[in-house]
Amino acid sequence: MTESQALLADFVKTRSELAFRGLVTRYLSLVYTTALRVVGGDAHLAEDVAQMVFVHLAQKAHRLSPDVMLGGWLHRTAWHVATTMMRGQRRRQSRERQAAEMNALEDHTEANLARLAPLLDDAIEHLKPEDRSAIMLRFFEQREFGSVGATLGITEDGARKRVERALNKLGVSLKRHGVALSGTALAAALAAETTTAAPAGLAVSITTSALAQAAVGEASLGFIKLTIMGKLKLAAIGAALTACLATPLVLQQRAHARLADENQILRQRVEQLAGVEAKNERLSNLLAQAISPREPQPEPPNELLRLRGEVGRLKEAERELETVQQKYSALLSQPNSVAPPQPEEASGPPKFFFVAGEVVTPGRFLWTNRMTLAAALQLAHGFTEAADPSVLQVKAPDGSSVVVNYIAPSNLSDLDFPIEAGVQVRVPRHEDIERFGKK
Repeated sequence: MTESQALLADFVKTRSELAFRGLVTRYLSLVYTTALRVVGGDAHLAEDVAQMVFVHLAQKAHRLSPDVMLGGWLHRTAWHVATTMMRGQRRRQSRERQAAEMNALEDHTEANLARLAPLLDDAIEHLKPEDRSAIMLRFFEQREFGSVGATLGITEDGARKRVERALNKLGVSLKRHGVALSGTALAAALAAETTTAAPAGLAVSITTSALAQAAVGEASLGFIKLTIMGKLKLAAIGAALTACLATPLVLQQRAHARLADENQILRQRVEQLAGVEAKNERLSNLLAQAISPREPQPEPPNELLRLRGEVGRLKEAERELETVQQKYSALLSQPNSVAPPQPEEASGPPKFFFVAGEVVTPGRFLWTNRMTLAAALQLAHGFTEAADPSVLQVKAPDGSSVVVNYIAPSNLSDLDFPIEAGVQVRVPRHEDIERFGKK
């Protein structure tokens, strides 16, 4: 026995921390170097691999053979653990790379957003009527999804899906004109572009002009139209000034949104770091638990109650079985349970006799008083669902045994003869049928 095998045997037998520390000291360099090669030189990841390998050793030491080559086992375990960690890291990096590539395809710069305004209305007008209605209700009229669904005659969830589909189609249309935006960015841009407040006093002016137009006759209609056009031009100038003043606010809002996203990313990284620290602490606790002797765990109280209940049920079943056996013995002891033997006929088919009882499973006897074999076979067929209903085993008075085979319970006219005393007939087990053969 080598020194390593002796240390392993000591640890398995006594859970000695000193023996386990000797194994760690002896093989740590081998495990760490192997892990470092597999993980591509990442020292921190190699340390995690080494810690996990020795946790496996502490947990599985009692399963290892006393003659195990511990160095080979640790090398294989280190390679397996490191390979598993690398696969997980590669999958995570692949997901991050795909997300970065998708973000790269979408241009959220201020210049790209500035090109959206002159193209937006034309793209909306080229949508299908149901998609255009969803965009108008959701963003231009600023309705909730429930109100959009009620107007369109669909559910709230259906309205949400229709708006998302319309945004995707609108994004495809804008992309053909050189404006690439994600669905989220496009929704934010629509909200910003469609919430410009109308100039103050414009509503009063339009209302007054409209009422005046309705009140006057045809003679003054042309003059009122010219007046309204002049006011609309003034309103347009006011709207342009308002848009110029609102542009810095929109830019500031977008900057705030970008800073909020960066803050969210930093918060996620902090949470990931906290998760790594918690994982390291958990692994340390697992190692300490694996090294320390394990105390026997008490039997759960629910399991004890279940076992006691099972014992009670078994005792009750035993008492019921004894009662059935007593009734069965009393039935057999009754007079006239066996019919007196009948005189043999000079000629004719053979006769059989069944003693009293009933058949429940294959291999048991079917007892009855004097009856024909056809009736007995029909009775056997009714009581032996688990048996082969077309086969009966016949035991003659001289001890010989033969298997009787008939076609079906409906074709028993040839077997319509009385049964003779001293012959036992039963439904055999399948292995008996194979032994005697069907005749």
